[in-house]
Amino acid sequence: MTRLKSIRCWRLTLSLLSGLALLCPLQAEGPRVKKQDPAVYFWYHFRTAVMANQFQKIELLTWFPFEQTTAEGATTRLAKGMFKEKIPSLLDRSDGTGRTMRAVIERKEDLTPEERAALISGELTMGVFRFKTIKEKCYWVGSIETKSQQAKTSLPATPLAEKPAAASAKPPVKTPGKPIEDNPALAPSSLQQAEKPQSTQENIDPRTESVFRFYWVEFRRAALSNDFEKLRSLTRFPFEMKGPLEDDKVKKYPAREFDLIWPRLLEADPKLWGPIRDSMRELIERREEPNVEEIATEPSGEIQIGLFVFRKSKSRWRFIRAILAE
Repeated sequence: MTRLKSIRCWRLTLSLLSGLALLCPLQAEGPRVKKQDPAVYFWYHFRTAVMANQFQKIELLTWFPFEQTTAEGATTRLAKGMFKEKIPSLLDRSDGTGRTMRAVIERKEDLTPEERAALISGELTMGVFRFKTIKEKCYWVGSIETKSQQAKTSLPATPLAEKPAAASAKPPVKTPGKPIEDNPALAPSSLQQAEKPQSTQENIDPRTESVFRFYWVEFRRAALSNDFEKLRSLTRFPFEMKGPLEDDKVKKYPAREFDLIWPRLLEADPKLWGPIRDSMRELIERREEPNVEEIATEPSGEIQIGLFVFRKSKSRWRFIRAILAE
């Protein structure tokens, strides 16, 4: 009887072991992890590099030789050594609708499902840029030059022909002892126009100067692209830097030193405390327009966003101060 029970126990044990053996291959595979989408990975890093002007990182995401295609179909190939200096001009190229490719990339946080599918399955064209999947990795592979862009870059400027003077026009009477150039009444109209000082604020939308929402759009674009010339035009000098405490001294910087302190301003943490690291660059990147609390102080003539203070003076908004300890 005891022997019979032992045999039954062994049979039960063998049955259990057989069942476990069948399950072992499934368990050995482990949990299935969703494969990383190469298009999502590429676009995140490519867009971040463009917004931060990280040209070295852009090179790593580019396939060489880089192809530049004209409107007629002719292709020019750029080697890696010649490419880096071309990046700014490529990003400033028009997408065909009046926007620069830099602006198109900045505004596009994610690719649509259709764009991801096109990129993974072959090639994606966005504006005048071409992207392609090669060996299961996505790359920036080329650009397309439109006819209007070719005209700007290839055609030399044609000087305007001077209009002949009217036959009936009388020559100006020269005052004795006084040249014509010194006599406004007798000077030609072209000379008088040349003497008029030209405004340095031409073609600027007045709303950009007086309405903070419009001003912020310009400031944000210049800040993210490190456009120092534009930033200086939107900043009041001498620029002030002061710590958060009342007793902190104010340090003033002239326009010529602004380029030197700008990287530090972007890297400053706007929260001043807390375990999570942040930066003004990331805040500006997130803040496409001022929030309700910030814009509510516009009637007072002063707005603070993070560590940056803006003030309105003579109907013009300007970046005046950074709250940052020296």
